[in-house]
Amino acid sequence: MIGVHKKILICIFAVFDEEPVIDILNKIPKSLANFEHEILVLIDGSRDLYFQKVMKTVEALKLFNAQVLFTSEKLGYGGNQKLAFYYAIKHEFETVISLDGSGQYPPENLEKFLFGMENSEVQAFVGSRFLEKGNGRQHKMSFYRFLGNKTVTFLQNLILDLNFSEFHSGFRAFRVKALEKTPFPFNSNGRKFDIEILIQFKLIGFPIKELHITGMDFYMYNYVKEYATVNEEKLKKLRSNHIHQAEPQIKWIRKIYLSDSRLKVDNILKEILLHYYTK
Repeated sequence: MIGVHKKILICIFAVFDEEPVIDILNKIPKSLANFEHEILVLIDGSRDLYFQKVMKTVEALKLFNAQVLFTSEKLGYGGNQKLAFYYAIKHEFETVISLDGSGQYPPENLEKFLFGMENSEVQAFVGSRFLEKGNGRQHKMSFYRFLGNKTVTFLQNLILDLNFSEFHSGFRAFRVKALEKTPFPFNSNGRKFDIEILIQFKLIGFPIKELHITGMDFYMYNYVKEYATVNEEKLKKLRSNHIHQAEPQIKWIRKIYLSDSRLKVDNILKEILLHYYTK
């Protein structure tokens, strides 16, 4: 049985609502059973209803190796990664895979990380939607996000003497032994954590490699399209507060999708508002 001797922690960071986390749990590949693993869902801040819904999903799916934890105070994006790394070190895992729970990263890609870590000496893998030419636009990423991501990545490559196609992925894998030698506790509790941990690995000399992952923004699109239909109150509030800010994205989405008879204009507006203004 491939990989059964490895101890792997898969950590899902809950972002703003339980639906994408529940969807991720439902779509975790069955082949994961070939690996000795544990699933850790971290809910940032005490949210009882959220916790109960995720726990019901864990029980329904019979995920006996899953833990759902919530903190009494909000730790932030980076703070939750620190907690996951502490957990992995304390419980002597060999690998920790961190997965942003926003729904943008299909869990079907987990196998790529598992086999990558199994068959190389690389100390960290970073999932990238841009590793294959044109992939970001292929999955209908907005031009503004695409351009911003590529510009920032170019500058960071220039400063750090790296050649990454993307620095800002929320789907990564780290060897726990390498984390033990990395001063990650001093990193930011916010989104800067992702950059800081890569800088630390680079300075220490730990090899990092990118791994092509597919369908990130397209997956988010499908999720938001379903999610928006049951969040009318949130939608109304967002529309009234942010419709003027969303205008450039709305124009882009209309241009891309209006010819698609399967989609309604209202669903397109919902995608824009929820995708850009609930993070």
